[in-house]
Amino acid sequence: MINQKHSQKEKDNEEIDEQLQEEIQQFLKEKEKIRSIIGKIGGRPTKNDEIINIMFITLVITSFIGSIMLSGIWKTLAIDFAILLISLKISYMLYSASKVSHFQFWILSSIEWRINQMEKELKEIQKSLKKGNNNK
Repeated sequence: MINQKHSQKEKDNEEIDEQLQEEIQQFLKEKEKIRSIIGKIGGRPTKNDEIINIMFITLVITSFIGSIMLSGIWKTLAIDFAILLISLKISYMLYSASKVSHFQFWILSSIEWRINQMEKELKEIQKSLKKGNNNK
């Protein structure tokens, strides 16, 4: 009788260990997936971002230098063009920041949902353990 209870506990422990190993593997897969998604959204500047930034800087500097060298209406157009480029760059930066903020909000919401789910499971486990202790 005691051996049966002991072997049953060992089987239960093995099942719990297997479940924990599966959950750890799933967590690691999700972690890598999230890491790759964050990199795509704006975690690191890509080659394209660097090229676009260099083009913006070059065009802005060229426009300001042109505004110094030119006169009349061309001077005003060069300054206006430089200001337009800076405005576009600021708009793009705001768009990128909002995209990252939205993703962070989504991640935090997912974490909150998962924590609530785990809390429910933990309460169920506690109830079943109390029932098991009461039956002894």
